[in-house]
Amino acid sequence: MVYSIQERVEIISIFFKTDECATRTAALFNERHEDKHVHHSYVRNLVRIFQQSGSVANRKRNNADLNKKGEK
Repeated sequence: MVYSIQERVEIISIFFKTDECATRTAALFNERHEDKHVHHSYVRNLVRIFQQSGSVANRKRNNADLNKKGEK
């Protein structure tokens, strides 16, 4: 499932308000958004990306990255 930037920011906010618990974050987000179903592993990955880059936006890829994928 694709989450908007606003939803990703909400997930990060919930995560830090719930004592950094991915399972509780997923449960709370899913309660607030009955049409969505975020998994705790997505929360962990999103937090990792946020901590590494300071952003929840999609990473921009250049042609070199795309070419490397095709080589494998």
